[in-house]
Amino acid sequence: MPSVDSMLRREQRLEQAQSKPRTPFEVAYGSLAGFTAEWQSEIDAGRMDPLDGPIIIQCIRRWHTDRVYESWKHHRNGVWENK
Repeated sequence: MPSVDSMLRREQRLEQAQSKPRTPFEVAYGSLAGFTAEWQSEIDAGRMDPLDGPIIIQCIRRWHTDRVYESWKHHRNGVWENK
């Protein structure tokens, strides 16, 4: 009969497997809102293109909300590629 500790470890592994992966923007900026705020401040400061910047932000929001990144694989070397 399995011990309680081994059953708890198994349950934890199952819960982790069911959790949704974080996007690269959540990893780098803490949240999509953090990314958006930082980029918007760069646009407002004139360090990013005021025409393309908002379009890029909107594309990334869509990529994030539609969870498109789940169809991509992240390699240890930091490269993302479509599965």
